[in-house]
Amino acid sequence: MNKGNTLGWIHIKQYEKIDVDESTAVLGFPGIGSVGRNVATYLIDVFKPVKLFDLYSEHLYLPGSSLGVIVKGNGLLELPSIQAYLIQSPKNNLIVVTSSVQPAPWAQFTVLDKLVEILEGYNCRLIVSLSGFYKPDIAGKVLVTGETKHVEYLLKLGATNERIVESIIGAAGVILAVARLRGISHVSLTAVTENEVYDLRATRQVLHLLDKWLNLNVDFSSIDRNIRELDIMSMVRSARAPPEYVG
Repeated sequence: MNKGNTLGWIHIKQYEKIDVDESTAVLGFPGIGSVGRNVATYLIDVFKPVKLFDLYSEHLYLPGSSLGVIVKGNGLLELPSIQAYLIQSPKNNLIVVTSSVQPAPWAQFTVLDKLVEILEGYNCRLIVSLSGFYKPDIAGKVLVTGETKHVEYLLKLGATNERIVESIIGAAGVILAVARLRGISHVSLTAVTENEVYDLRATRQVLHLLDKWLNLNVDFSSIDRNIRELDIMSMVRSARAPPEYVG
């Protein structure tokens, strides 16, 4: 637990201390299309990984910028936190980092610098930041920026480096800055979304790219089923829409 004028209140609850020779961290926070958050939660749901730690901070607010606790369906109380999970495989040690909230804008460097400091304890050599960008006319693309060696490989896998995005805001952008300052390799994957709030197709595009890049062997059956169900619901709503006429 760390207290001080620079960090404010930050508390780390550790669940497992696992020694890994080298790891890659994938960061997915709430944002456009819920892409980053959806990718992270899907990986957690599919692989059932070991939970490493929770990071609590006075700078993690509830939606609406209020301090407080989340009341779960079973009546238990939960503080907003950043969670980290470890997916281990013969080819990769992948740390999935996510949260249901963004750190307060004025404290994102403080919180994320502490997060990266902890990740360094797991020999993190690469940080992959996930985000979304709403532009329906070119939806389906995944934009890649970052260090040249990773960008060149991801371009071969189907990503694009078109300069469509001029800035990456929030935790998805700040984590890249912190990684660079700490000398850690970093890459940004930004899915171009058709829906500003929730876009499972864009989520799948990023998952597919990560799967090929990091040899994860992801089972896509669940997300494919959810996409089909959303398509059916959309068609039903369209069929029920009242006709537009004058008379």
